[in-house]
Amino acid sequence: MEDNRSVENYSEGTSESEPGNDMTRRRNQWIGVLIQIGGVAGILFSLFMLLIIPFLVPQLFRSAESSIDAYAGQLHDVAQTIYLTGDTLSITANTINEASKIVSSSESLLMTTSELIRTVGSIAGSEAADTIENTSSALDAAKTAANAIDSTLKTLSLLGPITGISYNPEKTLSESLQDANDALRTLPDALRDVEDQLVDVSDDLDQVRPSLYTVSEDLTLISEMILDLADQMEAHGKFIEDSAQSLSDFAQLLSRWGIVVIVMGIFFFIVVFVGQCAVYIVGKSVKEGVIG
Repeated sequence: MEDNRSVENYSEGTSESEPGNDMTRRRNQWIGVLIQIGGVAGILFSLFMLLIIPFLVPQLFRSAESSIDAYAGQLHDVAQTIYLTGDTLSITANTINEASKIVSSSESLLMTTSELIRTVGSIAGSEAADTIENTSSALDAAKTAANAIDSTLKTLSLLGPITGISYNPEKTLSESLQDANDALRTLPDALRDVEDQLVDVSDDLDQVRPSLYTVSEDLTLISEMILDLADQMEAHGKFIEDSAQSLSDFAQLLSRWGIVVIVMGIFFFIVVFVGQCAVYIVGKSVKEGVIG
């Protein structure tokens, strides 16, 4: 009787555990299928990447290299334009500086000319007028002697057959001295007028000189500003030229990096492929109940 109860109890326990085992097997089968699907998807993706990397990566790197080279060429052209602008500014600054020197020389020349005009005015004006006035006074004194000489010559002329002297001029010596003296009397005032006019010219030149000095200083300042700008253009051109060279060097490195990226990419996706194969095998084992 006890044996029969034991058999019955074992049969009841076995029949009760069968539904649970079926559910576990079904669950493991679904999990295994899902793992297999993930593994297959990973395998296909790995194979796709292994096929596309040798073609896609070089194309991408060549395209990037071409774009960088083109941009570097544009930077080089910009740098040359800036260099040319700097050279033009330097030439302009030198030209303006030469103009400043010419204006400064003109200012110095005007100062010398003004002083020379004043000296000439003094010599040809007051000094010459004083000399002429002194000469006129001397002629006044000589006129008295000339009258005596005229009288003596006329007396001797009357005794011409004896003295051999004939004196009958259109103008006597005293008259000639008088005419000369009359002519000289008008010159001092005229010479002093000339001196005044030359002084006015000198004053006008003195008024121009400060303006020329200011213009010379302004031109020098402008020249220095342009030269400073030319130096800045040179520095900017050098910077852009160096940047263009750096980009060209970077473009050359891209080809080397492309090979490295291809090798590393292929190695990586080979590892992924092997891993996904392992995932597929694990999924299969879970599905068949070997695992779980």
